[in-house]
Amino acid sequence: MSPDTTKISKACEPCRRRKIKCDGQEPCRNCQTQPLECVYRLKARVRIRKRVPKSSVHQDRSSDLLNTNADRYTSREDFSISETGTSRAEIYPSVAAADNAPQFMDSSQLFYGPSSNFAFLQQLHRSILLRGQQSHGQSHDFQEGGRGLDMFMQRNVFFGVPLRAAVPGNTPLFDLQSQMIPKALATAFLNNFKTSSLHILPFFNTEALDNLLDSLYSTRPDPSLQPHRRVLFLMVLAIGALSSTWTELADIIFSQAKQEAITREDSVTLSMIQFSLLVTDYQLNIGRPNSAYLHVGNACRKAFALGLNTASGNALLRQEEEIEERRTTLWCLYFYEQWVALTVGRKSMMREIDVLLPYPEKQTTLVNLCRFASIIEEAVEAIYSRRSESLRNLYTTAQGMYTKLRQYADREGIGSAAIPQYNTPSEAMSTLMLHNIYFHLVHTMFRPFLVAESTVQSGQTAELWLRQACRNATDAAADSIAFVSSMFNTIDVSKVRRYDSFCIEASCSVLLHDSLRHPSKHPNNLVYIRMALNCLGAMTDDEPVTNVAHSVERILSVVEQSISGNDDVSTSTPLLEAGMPLSPQHQTNILFPSLGQASSCAASNLIFLSNRQSQATNYPLPETHHGASQVTAEPLADLEPRFNFDVLATDLSTYFPLDIYMDQHSGQNAGIY
Repeated sequence: MSPDTTKISKACEPCRRRKIKCDGQEPCRNCQTQPLECVYRLKARVRIRKRVPKSSVHQDRSSDLLNTNADRYTSREDFSISETGTSRAEIYPSVAAADNAPQFMDSSQLFYGPSSNFAFLQQLHRSILLRGQQSHGQSHDFQEGGRGLDMFMQRNVFFGVPLRAAVPGNTPLFDLQSQMIPKALATAFLNNFKTSSLHILPFFNTEALDNLLDSLYSTRPDPSLQPHRRVLFLMVLAIGALSSTWTELADIIFSQAKQEAITREDSVTLSMIQFSLLVTDYQLNIGRPNSAYLHVGNACRKAFALGLNTASGNALLRQEEEIEERRTTLWCLYFYEQWVALTVGRKSMMREIDVLLPYPEKQTTLVNLCRFASIIEEAVEAIYSRRSESLRNLYTTAQGMYTKLRQYADREGIGSAAIPQYNTPSEAMSTLMLHNIYFHLVHTMFRPFLVAESTVQSGQTAELWLRQACRNATDAAADSIAFVSSMFNTIDVSKVRRYDSFCIEASCSVLLHDSLRHPSKHPNNLVYIRMALNCLGAMTDDEPVTNVAHSVERILSVVEQSISGNDDVSTSTPLLEAGMPLSPQHQTNILFPSLGQASSCAASNLIFLSNRQSQATNYPLPETHHGASQVTAEPLADLEPRFNFDVLATDLSTYFPLDIYMDQHSGQNAGIY
């Protein structure tokens, strides 16, 4: 038999994804240019047994062997029955997704941890699949994770909103000002920044910003407008532009600012730390959380290199204003580092113990944010960074953190029954942000218990403390939406930061998970979800707000179909975002980190997703709850081969201790206490 016709037991991962023949070598002939990419499955792939009519007497021998192997893996790994008869069928050990891709030059990976909303949405997706499988009497121990990414229209949210436009490298700054940004428009962007963002980036003051605007548009050379100040001001204008409909222009200004700063990107200066903070805020606002995580991490490294976090770093300074600016920048950096790390579920670099300077003076909002960041740091360490011996121990820890958070919020009038007071639009935006962060932190603390409670069999009653933990999460989600809705009735919604849409989405995810688990609660939850969609509709009608709104509507539709008993939900064709086509030049402007093979991340604890959209295929959109509109997504153009993005998200079903009724009949509630 010739080598070309030799059969092998399994192909390597790159060949399997591209559906090309593999020779089974290490590396194979197709992976000679990238030998490190040539990896093989650790176990044989488990396939679903095909249904055969009872009257059929002729069965293929190879099918019998395949089914035998599938049964062996099924009985050995996932479908063990506890002493109480509780099936583990709803707890999948791993989930994977991959699309076909052409020969590629490089591959990047993204990781989203257990505190991220992405991991929680994958858990919701698998709960929906489980309902469909149970209705068919089927079980699987291996699930396709990419379907959740597409079914919930999360691809743009997950991988980041593509850049709208880029400024050519030879575009002079003067032409950018005179042709694209008249001074009147720049003034409007600056006023937006003062209203919506200055309270969380307070290392500027309004007078200095006004002077920078005049200097930038002055017809005479202004020696006071140094290059690093000009770059910072361009970022201010870009952030301000996001509080309007000028999204493409915002990306142009952003690209121009990065172009101006490229020669100073390795400089360890206060200005470049502030620049990284401004880029972080911009990327969060436009819907690029991964890029924000990279930039805030870069700022932390520079802060440590500068000695910004120590008193000795300020020893050479004489003016009190300079010292105050450094303290403000440092604590602003600490907040962003903790907040971004929480929302993407990754490690933070800067801890409160590293900050050896006092809080800045007369910065009430920033101090409140830093207090929240301190609690975030403790909560992540206690809840999400270690494995608890039992769910009851995890509840005790979470309840203690919640009590501490609640006490501080009560003192500051956050999340209380009292009506918040604000005198200016900037104070209103500050109040809105503080409440969004507070409510998000509360339901993030208690989301693990929603995952755990979903494993309780129908007909059983969860323990009182578990029900209370779930109520804490769902109440916080509902209160968050209700508060945002009430605020929107009294403020200029056009000034609301786009990033607030992600807080709304996270709250909707919690309520939809609750509806799926307890359909009787759905009518009440639906009131808040509709309220959230109305809030999203009132915000800036552009990305990422529109992406979030489409995603929430889609998840709502799928959950309602699942509740109503529509079995087609579990096997529907994956969705691509209708009305959101991605061009190759857009996609190539997104940068993702290369994490490689992390030894601490076991494959059984990760969800694998992929952004390898190489085939221009039309996927039909299923009907939504608005009606039976027959809409098809635009085909995606072929992406350049070297841009292939894989994503890992924590598998929550194996991350938290879920055996809450283990050994209950024998009198040993080891899984509870």
